Amino acid sequence: MAKKTYKTYHLKGLQLLLHVEQGRTIEVNFSGGIQIESTAKYSTSNEEVQKALEKCSCFNRDFYLDSVREDEPAAATAPVSEPKTVQRVTVADKADAVEWLKENYPDKGYTATKLLTAKAFNAACEECEVVFEFKSE
Repeated sequence: MAKKTYKTYHLKGLQLLLHVEQGRTIEVNFSGGIQIESTAKYSTSNEEVQKALEKCSCFNRDFYLDSVREDEPAAATAPVSEPKTVQRVTVADKADAVEWLKENYPDKGYTATKLLTAKAFNAACEECEVVFEFKSE
C-alpha cells in the first residue's frame, strides 16, 4: 500500500472531520506548521482515509497531495525445490547409454542421431534425471 502525505499552508495545522462509509467520521489532524512559513502535514497508508481526504471539498484548496511513497515490495523468495532423485546407471559406453535412454523413455523420441553431440546427450540425461557411469575395463 502506498503512503501518501498531504500538505497544508495553515500555520497551526488543519483539523478535518471526514465522513467515511457507514456514517463514520474520522478526525484528521495536520501536524507541524507552528512556525512562520512552515507547513503542516498529514501522512497515512490507510486507503479509506486517503479516499475521504481526496473527496473532501477543501482538497486542492486548503490542502493538497504532497507526496506518495510506494512501499517496497517484499523480496521474492525462491521457490523451495524438491531435491532431484537422480538415477545412476552403469553402462559400457555412450552407445549403451543412448540405447538405455531409448528403451526407458520411448515417449521422448531419442535416437542415436539426436543424441550424437555431447550437448544433446547431456541435456537428455538432465531431462531424464539420470547419470551414466561407464565401466572401465
